[in-house]
Amino acid sequence: MAEVKITRRRFLNYAVTAVVCGVVAGVGGYLAGAASVVPETTTITRTEPPITRTVTTTETRTVTTTERVTTTVTAGVTPAPQTVTTTITTTVTQPPITQTVTKSVTVTPPILAHIPRELIEAAKKEGKVVFYNSLPVVVNEELKKRFEGLYGVELEWWRAGVDEIMTRYASEFDAGRYIMDVMRVPLPFAQGAVLLRKTELLSKVHVPGVEMLPAPYKDPDGYWVADVFIPFVMCYNTKLLKPEELPKKPSELADPKWRGKIAWADIATYPYAVVWMNTFEKQYGIDVVKGWAANKPILSGTSYLVPITKVATGEASITLPVPASLVMDAKAKGSPVDWVRPPGNAYPGELGSWMVSSKAPHPNAANLLLSFIFAVDGGQYIMLNVGAYQPVWPGVKVEKPELFIQELKIEYIVEPLWGDALKKKQDEYLKIFR
Repeated sequence: MAEVKITRRRFLNYAVTAVVCGVVAGVGGYLAGAASVVPETTTITRTEPPITRTVTTTETRTVTTTERVTTTVTAGVTPAPQTVTTTITTTVTQPPITQTVTKSVTVTPPILAHIPRELIEAAKKEGKVVFYNSLPVVVNEELKKRFEGLYGVELEWWRAGVDEIMTRYASEFDAGRYIMDVMRVPLPFAQGAVLLRKTELLSKVHVPGVEMLPAPYKDPDGYWVADVFIPFVMCYNTKLLKPEELPKKPSELADPKWRGKIAWADIATYPYAVVWMNTFEKQYGIDVVKGWAANKPILSGTSYLVPITKVATGEASITLPVPASLVMDAKAKGSPVDWVRPPGNAYPGELGSWMVSSKAPHPNAANLLLSFIFAVDGGQYIMLNVGAYQPVWPGVKVEKPELFIQELKIEYIVEPLWGDALKKKQDEYLKIFR
């Protein structure tokens, strides 16, 4: 699985990736009939502007004709206005062919000043936008305050658990009650509950700059787009564990020395605990899962807050996986907790996906809200400085450095699991953990 290093000026990652992928496709990077593909590794390093960055990717593919194709991609980036220049050289040894393609593109992260006045006026005529989400209350309140203050359009939000949101929206839609305009939920839940019906339930999302985001951060058909990456971590009690005692990887918690010291959300009642268990199994293997089970973890709670609380009170020494933002919040309130910094600063996590109803009663207000959310001085600022989410774009002002993860890498993203497959895995894990 490719490892992507992401730092503060995050749009560079997306811009380079989008351009590279597009050009590679045009010169044979995705050759029809490919027999095998060697995994691609992309490393992107960023610093504060003014900046100079270099991205180098080497990829080897074997095609059905037994020809060996080697593609080297090099991209350089200069300070804003940021110009990404990509040069791709493809060499085919049988017969010898060398082809070079160069393409340049200039991109500026979206800001509030770029939102068209016509869209704002149209949204004002509609009067409000209805927003379903699972964001923390404090984030919803800050989004509402800023959005309404800027545009005079009411932001009516309703917050609930992701399952409840999915069920409510689908039920209302099927009953012909078109209430919701915009929805934001973790991507794994959207995959099964809504995206299987996306052409029916959703409209395509139009967000400034979305064309520069790479495939992992947007639906290839245009029905959802991610605004943040949410790192998931191992949370530990700072009074019970010394820095030198901390595990470096979740797989190390299969060691018998952790018996009785681990807390985990209840896989019997919390589906997302099963989703993460399944993701870890794919990363580390079923033997690691069995090792965790042998250590008799405390399984309780239908949210991440319960195992974090058990760690904070000393009932357990460590828990996983939990959003880094919740650990930050508990730590800020005085709890003796912190999270394990993984090797290379590489975190697993999830994406927050935004979608628009195909029957949105306030379509212009919905587009205005999305434009606000993806502006670096709008929703992206609030997501980082209030919610501790890691924004997709660079240029977001960091008011609280403790909420921003420097030199962040995305190790992997939690894998979707729903329906019968989810129930099957849940039953399997319950047998293992008994």
